[in-house]
Amino acid sequence: MNLRSTISDKISANYKDVDLFCIKAEEAVKENQLDEEIFGLQLMLREGLINAVKHGCNNDNNLTIDCSLLIYDKEYIIEIEDPGTGFSWGIPRQESGYEDTSGRGLSIIRKYSSSFFFNKKGNKLTIRKYLNNGELTMGENIIIRDGSRGMLKLESNLVASVVDDLRVLVNNNIQEGLIELTIDLNGISVVDSMGIGFLISAHNSLLKIGGKIEVLNVIGEIMDLFKSMRLDQHFSLKGE
Repeated sequence: MNLRSTISDKISANYKDVDLFCIKAEEAVKENQLDEEIFGLQLMLREGLINAVKHGCNNDNNLTIDCSLLIYDKEYIIEIEDPGTGFSWGIPRQESGYEDTSGRGLSIIRKYSSSFFFNKKGNKLTIRKYLNNGELTMGENIIIRDGSRGMLKLESNLVASVVDDLRVLVNNNIQEGLIELTIDLNGISVVDSMGIGFLISAHNSLLKIGGKIEVLNVIGEIMDLFKSMRLDQHFSLKGE
């Protein structure tokens, strides 16, 4: 992907500095003729920064927050890191009710992002939003994240030519907090021995950290192959 523009700053933990960074972000979006993205980006950026000011820094003006916006040709990425101790992001949280006056930030980010996740410590938030309605060209494999869970929809057959890139993709996401991975084989007609090795490798890597994989939309012939290799004894396989 081509990087179109980037803004990066270290801001003080106060809401006025949040406003200033959001203004810079909006200007960058307009320069890239992405006006239709302004509303959602502003919401997600503000919620992430407000959380960092309020919870990561306890509203301490002496502390600083690292924030950046990277705009590519197919997506933009927001990164926010505070100096706090983090939080247990893997613990499910109840949605805020109508009468609650706070606690809606992650719900807003979930609504307007393509994916988001925290680092292991819980003090760095990464938000991704795909452009052009999130459409990707053939061959671009991306793990859609929601916290510690991820979905990998394969864009090509699971064969030797794509395995190395897939391993890097999965390992990078594991380092960024991925614990549960669902792999969707819808439309996939061929899986070779290297592809099987990739599934086993992903399973083993996630198992080491208490995670798991699940494989969906497996056609009959591939299901027979997987079962002959006893993959069904190690992780969940579901047919079409």
